[in-house]
Amino acid sequence: MADGPSYTAGYRAEAADFAAASGKPIAQVAADLGINEKTLGRWVTVRKKELTNHPVAAAASACASSSPRTSS
Repeated sequence: MADGPSYTAGYRAEAADFAAASGKPIAQVAADLGINEKTLGRWVTVRKKELTNHPVAAAASACASSSPRTSS
């Protein structure tokens, strides 16, 4: 059994989403959150796969990329 801390699935997903949306390097976000860099990187990879394979997320992504953008 692992000796490190245990994180809930919700926390892992939120941390991964935050890291992906922040635009910061994984190493910086991991340090800010107090998480191992490799651990957070793995969470981000898993989360991206989850979102890619999720039918609602895939549809939302397709709609967002095809919607016209207007400028004010």
